[in-house]
Amino acid sequence: MTKKEKMHSMEFLHTIVLYIQNLTKKEVRYYTLGILGGLCGILAMMLLYINSTNQDLITRIKQLYVLSGKVERIIEENNKMIADEQHFKDLLDKDKNFTIQGFFEQFCREQTITTERWDVHETSVNENFDERILSATIKDLTTQRLVQILDALDKKEIIYIKELSIHNDNSGKISCTLSIATKTYKAVVE
Repeated sequence: MTKKEKMHSMEFLHTIVLYIQNLTKKEVRYYTLGILGGLCGILAMMLLYINSTNQDLITRIKQLYVLSGKVERIIEENNKMIADEQHFKDLLDKDKNFTIQGFFEQFCREQTITTERWDVHETSVNENFDERILSATIKDLTTQRLVQILDALDKKEIIYIKELSIHNDNSGKISCTLSIATKTYKAVVE
């Protein structure tokens, strides 16, 4: 600060001091109450702001807690899917010549099943696997026989039951449309 600036601030302070000294007791009381009221108002607004900000933060923390639970479940599901995919890769590696058509033909012979018709189609599952689905219609079954067939299918890990539709025949027997599926490695295109 230069000497001139110091003089100017001293004059300003001197003017304020003279103004305060010339106030009456009543005016001092009003100014004091006004300053205290203003400070209380500012303090009240600060407290309201802090409280509202605090509530917003608490709400956000609760939302983050809910989202973190969802993320944990997604990670668990992803890890399970990765483990299942690895298990399936191991099964496919053990039986490289496995085809769902060959399995189904052998299964029908072993179980003495006669199918009316069956067909195979393929869909994409993800970037690593395709899904081969074999759909077949089996007629003239009893409930017990159907349970035996489903149990035998369930024991073969490399295939899974994709869809099952059961219908009652007029003869007291049941027929079913069964879709079994397996996964195959996607063909690598170079």
